[in-house]
Amino acid sequence: MKEAAHLLKRRTFVKNPADATRQINDLLEDQTRPHIRNLIPDGALDGLTKLVGCERDLFHQG
Repeated sequence: MKEAAHLLKRRTFVKNPADATRQINDLLEDQTRPHIRNLIPDGALDGLTKLVGCERDLFHQG
């Protein structure tokens, strides 16, 4: 799995939560070679969302 530092980006959920959801799901699908798809359902993120994260070791095999 790629180093996480360059994958961390500031997202503004207030402006476009649907786009943020799509970007996070796309990144997760890419990083898990696509074992995990659409983890965050539509409508789960909104203007009150402050943080979305995951523990790298949950997906690390090796």
